[in-house]
Amino acid sequence: IEESLVADYMTKEVNSLDIEASLDEAANIFCNNSIRRVPIVQEGRLVGVLSRHDLINFVREVRRSTAAV
Repeated sequence: IEESLVADYMTKEVNSLDIEASLDEAANIFCNNSIRRVPIVQEGRLVGVLSRHDLINFVREVRRSTAAV
């Protein structure tokens, strides 16, 4: 393990989204690529990570808030 490099095991083809992307675009990336997290970039720089869990929590909150109305 000490001689192993991260570069030998990392994912090289990374799906990312621009910070202005819609949640629908994010859902499509999750569903079409069987991944759990998507890097979020702005002007080519990493600004965050969106997870499937984040998206699911958002949908749950929307459903709760619309059910309460």
